[in-house]
Amino acid sequence: MAESEEDEEDFLGFSEEELKKDKREPEILKSSKDKDVLALRGYIYYLNRKMEDGTHYWECRERGHGVAKEPAKCSARVITRLKPDGTHRVDSPAVHSHEFNPGFIAELKYRAAVKRIAIEDSGGPANVIRVRKRVAGSPREPESITELQVPEHLRKDLTGKCFLIGDVKVGDHRALIFGTEEGLRRLDSAKYWVIDGTFRTAPTLFRQLMTIIASCGPDHQSAYPAIFTLMTSKTELLYRSVFAKIIEAAEAIDLDLSPSVILSDFEKAIINASKLEFPESKHNCCFFHFSKNLLDHIRSEKMSHLFDQNQHNFNIYKKVQALAFLPSEEIPEAFATLKKEAPENLHEFFAYVEEFYVLGKVTRVNKKKKVFRSDPLFPPALWSVYDSVKQRVPRTTNQIEAFHRRWNSLVGLNPGVFKVIEELRKEELQTSVFVESHLASTNKKRKTGHEDADEQFFKDVERYETYKVPDYLTAIAANLGSKWQKH
Repeated sequence: MAESEEDEEDFLGFSEEELKKDKREPEILKSSKDKDVLALRGYIYYLNRKMEDGTHYWECRERGHGVAKEPAKCSARVITRLKPDGTHRVDSPAVHSHEFNPGFIAELKYRAAVKRIAIEDSGGPANVIRVRKRVAGSPREPESITELQVPEHLRKDLTGKCFLIGDVKVGDHRALIFGTEEGLRRLDSAKYWVIDGTFRTAPTLFRQLMTIIASCGPDHQSAYPAIFTLMTSKTELLYRSVFAKIIEAAEAIDLDLSPSVILSDFEKAIINASKLEFPESKHNCCFFHFSKNLLDHIRSEKMSHLFDQNQHNFNIYKKVQALAFLPSEEIPEAFATLKKEAPENLHEFFAYVEEFYVLGKVTRVNKKKKVFRSDPLFPPALWSVYDSVKQRVPRTTNQIEAFHRRWNSLVGLNPGVFKVIEELRKEELQTSVFVESHLASTNKKRKTGHEDADEQFFKDVERYETYKVPDYLTAIAANLGSKWQKH
């Protein structure tokens, strides 16, 4: 006798008419213990028994399996019949005593997708997340960029849909743009984009892999890769051509790409190109890179001792960082106040910040002592994060850099171009499952420490009008860390 004595009549379900109206197909997924589970209309069922004639009896996951003498949390059961083609026909779907859980189904699908594409990898801790398999019979790698022709199967994603959006040529330079219609739609619905490149795993014939990640609703606190571009150079003209091709691909499916915010590091070519191709978008530069640029200058000019041995100077440095949390139009005046208060040994540091980030370089002084300046290389409107904090848009490019770190550990150094494209196809599949899981509200929360700091910044920015500027900078600086980075 099978495990359970219940008769088929005990399985409560919908009428035949109701069943015919619901066209969603049952799916057989795998549990963490590699056992069959049934996914149906947002619910998960465990297999209770299987008959020789192909009849399967399933019980709701919330039934309380394995807990002796505990009343069932949900008594719903389902009967399916195995069809000749290997799929299941539902004979008796069930009524549940709880809400459905599409998030758990998304997690199971993610595991299944990972197992399909993860067999072996080049090493590293990312193996725990996803393992890679070398494809037998891969095409011969090209020896020059002019010789490169993307094979037909690599022009499509793993589901057979178009993946090569564009092959852009500008003079001797070239860019291959990869993405899907789904990725373009995510770009269109995103609140913000983050753009960054990685050089470590760029194929031999290319200089970098540039990735665009797009924020995902409903809260837009997470972002996922949408477009991958292999580029032979980092010129403004090539960036513009890439962006123009992405816009063209989006327009072909009736999308008008114009994100509210585009976030990047301080690479001038990307900034200029994105401003020209997306003129209605606000371009922000990463706060982390702003801070890093300040620190790099201090180190290059051998001024570290002025800060690591002097708490007063260190506090001034943090207030210069904190200028980024002011509205951009108020930064010059606040900077001037800080400069007046700074000791003489910090004048060179302030001269650097003034020239490159606040007022620009002095070009001449006339007889009336009027100072004329060129525009700063990175004006305050680029690096002020005041609006970003108010809109809960990230201040840094950490999301995309975390992706590139994982990507680099997966692909390894000096890969061939065809291997990289194959890996991008797998990445696109995994991303689609991540997004599905996110939309089902199963994404993991960020670290509490980061969340607390973000919330404090948000509160300070919201109360900005109640502060005097010096007090505001002090409050922001206090939340930026208390230790000088000596290394």
